[in-house]
Amino acid sequence: MKKIVLIGAALLSAGVASAQTISPGHAQFAAGLNLDAAQYSMTELMLIEQARRDNDRLAERFYLSGTNRETRGGVGQVSQGKAQIAVGLGVNPADHTLNELQLLWNATNGEDD
Repeated sequence: MKKIVLIGAALLSAGVASAQTISPGHAQFAAGLNLDAAQYSMTELMLIEQARRDNDRLAERFYLSGTNRETRGGVGQVSQGKAQIAVGLGVNPADHTLNELQLLWNATNGEDD
């Protein structure tokens, strides 16, 4: 679950490239999920696959709907991903950037990366 949160955080902070190249692997992976490769990045496809494996319908809908693309995660902006990380840390998501929350997460969970 930690990896999903961190990958989701990275995805939210980086945004999704609108003009992405679709590789054969990307197309095949999307087809295996019954999704259109042009609609989702590889990262999103991996998160959707993980959500389905975990039977996490909320996370699956979050990525399928594109809600993860709505904010960049700056101070004052609160996305579902930022809120989820902040709850685990016991802090207000509006007081921190997404990158700050990720650093706090890493520090509190003994991760040096």
